[in-house]
Amino acid sequence: MYIGTFVTPDGPLYIRLAVYVDDLGIFVDQGQQHLVPHFLSAMRKRYTVTDSSGIDEILGLAVHTDSDTGDITLTQHQNVRDLVDFSTAHVADDSDHRHSVPVPPGTNLSAHIITDDDHAAHAHLPYRQVVGRILWLAQTRTDIACATHHLTRHLSKWGRASWKCAHSVIQYLARTPSFGLRYRRAHPSPNVLVGYSDASHVDDHSRGKSTIAHMCLLNGAPVLHRARLSPLVCRSTTVSEFCALADCVSEVLWLRDLLATLGHPQDAPTVIHVDNLPCVQMVSGPVPTAAWRSIAARYYFVREHTVGFGSPGDEDFIPRSIDVQWCSTSDQLCDGLTKNLPRDALIGQRSQLMFNTGA
Repeated sequence: MYIGTFVTPDGPLYIRLAVYVDDLGIFVDQGQQHLVPHFLSAMRKRYTVTDSSGIDEILGLAVHTDSDTGDITLTQHQNVRDLVDFSTAHVADDSDHRHSVPVPPGTNLSAHIITDDDHAAHAHLPYRQVVGRILWLAQTRTDIACATHHLTRHLSKWGRASWKCAHSVIQYLARTPSFGLRYRRAHPSPNVLVGYSDASHVDDHSRGKSTIAHMCLLNGAPVLHRARLSPLVCRSTTVSEFCALADCVSEVLWLRDLLATLGHPQDAPTVIHVDNLPCVQMVSGPVPTAAWRSIAARYYFVREHTVGFGSPGDEDFIPRSIDVQWCSTSDQLCDGLTKNLPRDALIGQRSQLMFNTGA
């Protein structure tokens, strides 16, 4: 991302450029469209430029801007079709298709020990290529994020269970290709960042680690989401949740800086929703005992930004930029990133995070 500045008698005007190799997206504020022709004219003096007059597709993501509402929708219909076509020749018919969910609820691949014989029998299958495509699709499909996280743990050695899980995700995507992300211009809280963090305690049966995840929303849809194994073995649910919270705080701080650079500073502390009450209480409670030494650095990092440090004018002043709030598990939009949900719960979260274009 590059931001250029035009100095005018009325003050500076900004033009924002998103660059990927030889593709260039140009973004300006409403009412400043006149900056685009000036920029393109300057570019043509040095380069050959093709103007498509709008972004319809970039890196396989279909981009649709509603001319009436200004809403922007991102979908990957074609990538889903390409994945289905690619895998068709390699997937045997299986009567146990679970189209309504990516994988059956409670599925945990770490519970399946992959033997050398199991891997040898399935090594010819394009597991890595399939998972790579699923991983790309997960950018706009939060409903497959948890399953994708589990699949990526087996890229070096896969077997029947992991291939069957990948097959199940493909079948689910084939049935739901039109879901994507919609960012609403008329959102009740425009350009206000919101975060969620969650954890699934010790769900990696091979190493005893937890799945931790976080998600950041803007204008009604995720702009960032991630699930990963905890960097250490967490000895309690609260520690798992706090590791997830620390990851979320780090990402939120980066996004706040980015939004400020783009001309949308966050005037109030960003709210991060956590469904573990002891974790929320730790943020502003007494300094933990020696039992928490394993996450001491994370604790002080989170506390520094949720409580603040120093006073305005101090050289080392750090303002309060994070507000950690408790939410019920039913309102935890990050829940589907840490566990494979049953059908009704999946549909509920999908309806809040995603949009069905019906295409």
